[in-house]
Parts: sequence; C-alpha cells; structure tokens
Amino acid sequence: MALLDSITHIKVAEQHRPWPRMIVAEDGWQQAIGLLTSGQCTLLGLWGDAPHVYMALLDESSNDVAVLTYTCKAGKYPSVAARHPPAIRLERAIQDLFGLQATNSPDKRPWLDLGLTANMWCGWNSVSAGCTRASSL
Repeated sequence: MALLDSITHIKVAEQHRPWPRMIVAEDGWQQAIGLLTSGQCTLLGLWGDAPHVYMALLDESSNDVAVLTYTCKAGKYPSVAARHPPAIRLERAIQDLFGLQATNSPDKRPWLDLGLTANMWCGWNSVSAGCTRASSL
C-alpha cells in the first residue's frame, strides 16, 4: 500500500479492519502532516482515546486509507492544525474530551462550553430546575 510506504512507522497493527493502522513516532506523525499540507492526502478524521491520538488519511490518487496511532508523551502530541488548519476543531475536541494537548496548536480555546450548555438546556424537568430558557427551545 503506497500510503503506508510513504510514512515511517514502528509497526502495522495486525487485524485492523477495514483499513490498515500503523503505530508511528513523532517523525511519522510529522510526515503525515506534511502529506496533508502538500495536498497529497485528505484528513478523514482526528480523534483521541488517551493516551493515544489517531489520524485517518485518504490518498485520493490510489484510494488508499490508513489510520495512524501516536502515543502521547505526558498527554501531548504534535499539532496537526499548526500546519493544516482544518484540524483545529478536532484538536479542540480531543483536548476537551480526552485531556490530550496538541503542542503548538494555533487555537487553545475549549471546544465544549459546558457551563453555557447547562444553562441553555435544562432537560425534561425544566420547571423544577428553575430553567427559564427551556420554553424558547
């Protein structure tokens, strides 16, 4: 698979379906970001599950899809968004949901505003909870 061959990886995860998944160190992660910034790949997804972050890539010229796994060091991983801005929202979600921080991220704001959401949506028992905005939903 051409996409796997173009990224330095530690190993390929066995029995990962439907697409191959490779374990990468920082150099492989940076190579993948380089493929994104040069337009050679499309970012299909970026997600976390501590202590790992995952990146799914599509090589449109060969229809190859691959998933990369990076193990965070001290809860940090190299920012994809620093060189590929469409990843900003995904990095913010990873930070809020899994506590993993993208180093050198251009946007460190939280993605979820839990305080605002709690005030706007009071649920089924809005009257007893003292919710005043439920009727406007």
